[in-house]
Amino acid sequence: MQQSILIIDDDEYLTGAMSEALTKIGYRVICSGSSTEGLMLAQMQQPDIILCDVVLPDAMGFDTVTALHSHPVTRELPVVLITGDDDASRYEGAGKSLMLIKPFSVETLVEVVRGTRAAHHRSPKSSSIKTPTTG
Repeated sequence: MQQSILIIDDDEYLTGAMSEALTKIGYRVICSGSSTEGLMLAQMQQPDIILCDVVLPDAMGFDTVTALHSHPVTRELPVVLITGDDDASRYEGAGKSLMLIKPFSVETLVEVVRGTRAAHHRSPKSSSIKTPTTG
């Protein structure tokens, strides 16, 4: 069965580039430009992983993650938050999700997606992947 990824991001250029890169390596990609639509798609499609921007037109990504983890259908789905804030350490633990800092390479995107999926399969009771703590 083909694994699926839901991208929740209103940046059409970035979403298109991520979708293209992930499709090329075999993922089925679903895209949403808003939190509201993304939450609906997550419940309907139950993707294997969700990539969610921190700043969305209708909500903050942290609120989206909280909503995902509060719903019985989506609470176990791993989420990677995407941000352009190079000081993402201040968000550590927010939504208990891994952070991907923009700009990032295709290689980094693929590595994060594969690593997140692998970590999620190793610990099926975890509701998300935590970022490593520093110093």
